[in-house]
Amino acid sequence: MNQDFPRVYRLRSGWRNTFAALGAVFAVGGLVGAFFAPHMSEFFGGQVLMAVLMLGFALMGVHTVFEMLRTRVVLNAETIELQGVFSKRSLWRTDIEGRRLSPMQYGPPVIRLEPRRESLSRAMSMPQYLDTDAAFEAWMATIPDLDAAEVGESLDSLLDDPAIPGSRDEKLSDLVRARKIANWLTWVSLALLFWLWIYPHPYDLALVCAVVLPWAAVILVARGGPLYKFIPERNDAAAGLFGPIALPGFALAIRALFDTQVFDWQNMLLAIVATLVVCTLILWFVMSELRDNAASVAAIAFFMAPYAYGTATLANQQLDFSEPEHFEAKVMGSHISRGKSTEYYLELGPWGPRSEAEDVDVGRGFYERGSRQDTVCVYLYRGALGVRWFQVWDCPRS
Repeated sequence: MNQDFPRVYRLRSGWRNTFAALGAVFAVGGLVGAFFAPHMSEFFGGQVLMAVLMLGFALMGVHTVFEMLRTRVVLNAETIELQGVFSKRSLWRTDIEGRRLSPMQYGPPVIRLEPRRESLSRAMSMPQYLDTDAAFEAWMATIPDLDAAEVGESLDSLLDDPAIPGSRDEKLSDLVRARKIANWLTWVSLALLFWLWIYPHPYDLALVCAVVLPWAAVILVARGGPLYKFIPERNDAAAGLFGPIALPGFALAIRALFDTQVFDWQNMLLAIVATLVVCTLILWFVMSELRDNAASVAAIAFFMAPYAYGTATLANQQLDFSEPEHFEAKVMGSHISRGKSTEYYLELGPWGPRSEAEDVDVGRGFYERGSRQDTVCVYLYRGALGVRWFQVWDCPRS
């Protein structure tokens, strides 16, 4: 077999050409931007900053082009070598403990070759989408698959767990069903996120679904035990429930930000903290993974914070059936804030217990007519949780 080496492998032509073209676009765009930088700002410092930023894009684009054209893997009988634009790395086969797919923040996962502990070599990460052949696959097949080994160990641990009733075959069947349920609930939670964010109608039904879904997932954990985890570790065989537990909270937080005006923020903060503590304690009691790891408790508290904020704030408003006080407020100005979301503000003069002027987000529907009025009315409610909130609307006709 030695006569078949060395063998050289480059990126697949489709990937190589696509990323090289994107790099060229960045390079040309960056150079054009740097040329026009003096016209992008009135201040010299801003012009310099913009020019440097654009040149950075250009250099990144040039590097990408050369990386796509230069990157290659050279395979020998006992070594593997990765060649880049400015680097060259090699590993002996005997120094490699195993291989795994390593996720990247941007782009597809890479093949990571992990060296043995006693080796002085560093890990090697090479592109996954190489134009390989049977010889490459045969060479890599001699390297242990660390991901598969870890999945197998996790699966064996689950199937041998006495906390899960039944035989190994029954446990395996339950695990397959748990994964299907977790995947389905994850898609439901994503749909719910977009429902509440983009078109929250019917409003009350959307809120109820977002409030209930995480606890449906918690009930699954209570019944399925070790088959489910909030955030499974890498290569954990258990079904992950991060989506259905955490995403509805983000949806509720979005609606609370858009749809509520809280007057007593100190009291609201106490209600949010109390809600968060109760939610975290329930999850800590139900999920055994949290009781063994303080970091996991901190993580679940962090991800449940939007749920606590959204639930407490919206419940205080939606479950409030009190009669409001109303106060007239002078419209002193108006403006629209355009960013990741568009917000419509009226600048209101002092009213009732509010002694200073303030900007209030009134939404697009009321902004269009409220901005043309001299005065509007502020309706102050007691709040279902005893936290006062208010709404800006037309004054009642006398």
